[in-house]
Amino acid sequence: MPGPRTKQVLHDGRGCRIIPHNKDTSDDDNDDEDAEDNAEEDSSGEENDKLDNDQDSFFQN
Repeated sequence: MPGPRTKQVLHDGRGCRIIPHNKDTSDDDNDDEDAEDNAEEDSSGEENDKLDNDQDSFFQN
């Protein structure tokens, strides 16, 4: 006799579960602001420039 039915869980191919979100998109506005804040932090950081230069020289050799 088969076991109890379970809800189907979606996967993204890497073993992570995809949780389908409902149609309410009121939180999407905050995502854009967060992305802009992160971009500003990245562009002003000197350490990021040093890392980029190290990676460039690594790939050139």
